[in-house]
Amino acid sequence: GTGTFSGTLTGTSATFNLDAGLTLERTSVDSRLRMFNTGGEWIIASTYGSTGAYDPIKFQTSDTTRLTIAANGAATFGGKVAIDDGVSGSHEFPLTVNIDSSTTQECGLEVRQHTASTDARMRFKGPGGYCRFGMEPGGAFFVEPFTGSAYVKHLHLTTSGILTAPYMVATNAIGSGGCNPIANDTHNLGNSSYKWKNLFISDDISTSTISMTGALTGTT
Repeated sequence: GTGTFSGTLTGTSATFNLDAGLTLERTSVDSRLRMFNTGGEWIIASTYGSTGAYDPIKFQTSDTTRLTIAANGAATFGGKVAIDDGVSGSHEFPLTVNIDSSTTQECGLEVRQHTASTDARMRFKGPGGYCRFGMEPGGAFFVEPFTGSAYVKHLHLTTSGILTAPYMVATNAIGSGGCNPIANDTHNLGNSSYKWKNLFISDDISTSTISMTGALTGTT
């Protein structure tokens, strides 16, 4: 049934057999907070009668809101968040993950993309720009700064060890060239202001022109 109560409940313990759940209501704004059991789980829900709205649920300690769950499902923490899996540690940063595992594959934090053919990304945002890094569906790693109009993958590392940067491609196979420019006959190695000091080569130099100052010495 439905009834009203005004006063204070006191005692050391109390049990309410409420199969339909417990509802707290603020009638002036038609807002309700329900707690009930579905037979397999407990539900705490913000709801209303007919003219109200789904108000956010807030959790407070020391008169300060620590967690807000909005009507759209967005959860906002008002302090540092820590996930302690088997071990506790200092909570220095806004998000801390503490793990205790002998498995070398575990890094403590996993970002998983469930949509096929879609990259998994994380983004850094600073006062002057953005930069994302992530993994392609095939496992390749990349770093893509925001250029002002789009994100561009400036650094790309495949699962076979091929590293691609804006002006060069480096591989882990000598037969494929080792370290090559990204385009043929386009980019320089050093310039008039920033020069390489010594060049050590054990085999032939293949070029069309050599420009130099000073003596050319060598042995044959």
